[in-house]
Amino acid sequence: MNYKDTKMKLNPDQSRQQTSIKIWLFFSCFIDLFGASLIIPVFGTHLRSLGFGHTWVGVLGSVYSGTQFISGPIVGSWGDSHGRRPTLCAILFTCSVCYLLLGVATSFYAILLIRVLLGCVKHTQTICKTLVADAVAPSEQAKTQARLSACASLGFTVGPVIAGHVSEMENGFLYLCAFTSFLFCVNGLTVFCFFPDCEHPINRKLLEQKNNSARSRRKFKRKTMIESEDVSEISTKSLNVCKLESSVFRILKDLTCVEWSKFWDVFAFKFILSTSLSLFFNNYYLFAQTMYGISSKHIGYLISVQSLTAALFGTSIAHFHGLYNNSTPYSRKILHCFIVFTVSLCGILTAPGVLMYYISVIILNGCTALLRTLTTELLLDRTSPEHRGSLMGAGNSINSCARFVSPLVAGFIQDRYGTSQVVVVSTSVAFLGTILSLTMGSYEQKSKSE
Repeated sequence: MNYKDTKMKLNPDQSRQQTSIKIWLFFSCFIDLFGASLIIPVFGTHLRSLGFGHTWVGVLGSVYSGTQFISGPIVGSWGDSHGRRPTLCAILFTCSVCYLLLGVATSFYAILLIRVLLGCVKHTQTICKTLVADAVAPSEQAKTQARLSACASLGFTVGPVIAGHVSEMENGFLYLCAFTSFLFCVNGLTVFCFFPDCEHPINRKLLEQKNNSARSRRKFKRKTMIESEDVSEISTKSLNVCKLESSVFRILKDLTCVEWSKFWDVFAFKFILSTSLSLFFNNYYLFAQTMYGISSKHIGYLISVQSLTAALFGTSIAHFHGLYNNSTPYSRKILHCFIVFTVSLCGILTAPGVLMYYISVIILNGCTALLRTLTTELLLDRTSPEHRGSLMGAGNSINSCARFVSPLVAGFIQDRYGTSQVVVVSTSVAFLGTILSLTMGSYEQKSKSE
């Protein structure tokens, strides 16, 4: 059931249904990032143990983000037209197979193919956030989005510590991949068994009209082929090809119907935030070890603390909104977060000791959690129900584009100017976000006065 346009009070059955939906969404997001966090911290080390150089490791990292950039809107639009639950099930089961294969693959091209496939389908968080907008009452959406981000962050709290210990065992990476594959399989079964069909009525109506139109075209094509070729039946393969072509053209048509110009500022915020974070975290280990002598073991624990901090800040989004009036625009809230975000990066760059560095990193992660939630809320607030999936996918593609470009830029700066200069560039990019949010706030005030 969709509650977007409903303002009446929920009856007990609807309230129980929403509670059930939220619990399973939280569980799915937690398992998704918990599984991913078992692989991400040790993936680079595993590749180097296979004999791959830094350049090839960077290529394997960039190709994942590049394919996510391309596939984001397509997967989102596919969810709009074919349903969130079946799309999410297909994603999770495909990821389960890919992670299992990743554990046994030793060839560069085999790993490259697996990374491309993962990049194409790994959009679990995006679809879960879209499901919140579809299935949760408007008054509960901000709180639910925040708790969803918090559960995802909690998944990243435990994973790096476990990965660090297991990876030291013989065939440790294989064990991690096998366990991750199991987690994604369990997650897929959870979605299949417990997630409701809660597509928006507009989506169902459009889907029914499109399916009727597609069936009519196939029926006409079948009749024409029978009359022209005098055959008794059409092969199943031919009909499946027609169905696939119809789905692809429908997705592309849906993407062209979105008014992308209305969302450029939200996408700009997402791109700036992701670029700044990617520049910093791509050299996170090296910067901490070079500047402050922090060991890998302590960095792993710091990552867990950062994830826990992000989770706590994510759950406090309702209290954060309570600090402002109901009429306060999102641009002002984003401005305040970007100011603190930029200051925290300056603190990391100029920290006189490890303690100040730890405090600055923790504040940085807290602001990141708030900014991600605020930009998602702003995007959903402007989006019509039938285009939510497409735009959420586009937002994920923007993040992937930033993660695709950042490793290349960071590597170039590090080779030419040193590790610390990467953080300088990251801080400069964050400052651009502050300027953009300040400009958008002034523009909104001017528009209201006119």
